[in-house]
Amino acid sequence: MVVDLEGTASKIVLLAVSQADFVLIPTQGSELDASEASRAIRVVKQHEKMAKTVLPYAVLLTRTNAHIRTRNLSHIQKGLIDAGIPVLDSELNEREAFKSVFSFRETLDGLDPKDVANLDKARQNVEEFAAEILSKVASRLGATA
Repeated sequence: MVVDLEGTASKIVLLAVSQADFVLIPTQGSELDASEASRAIRVVKQHEKMAKTVLPYAVLLTRTNAHIRTRNLSHIQKGLIDAGIPVLDSELNEREAFKSVFSFRETLDGLDPKDVANLDKARQNVEEFAAEILSKVASRLGATA
């Protein structure tokens, strides 16, 4: 099960974290987003302390450019890694197809390649991301993906 919640430390977020096998913390490549991600990490750490258990989590970099790596994004990613915060290898790139999901009210598979540029690349991006998440959850549960 996947639950998408607001980024604040509300009771519902704490409850969801307490039931999670893996916590995914999406963030864009800005200092403001990195600051918000640190709040979410504190919620995970608070849960670990209270439950006396380790809860796997990772930061997902979102809305990244598939072709250009900005200094700002590189700086944020390096800062997270240097702080010992796990960052997924995969990223969700800024793609028209992801916006089109909402515009056309369709899944990626339901979108027409004639209407949406680079749909194949968006699908590949999501498949790589999903495979990495499944692998992490499977290793948490002691299975193989």
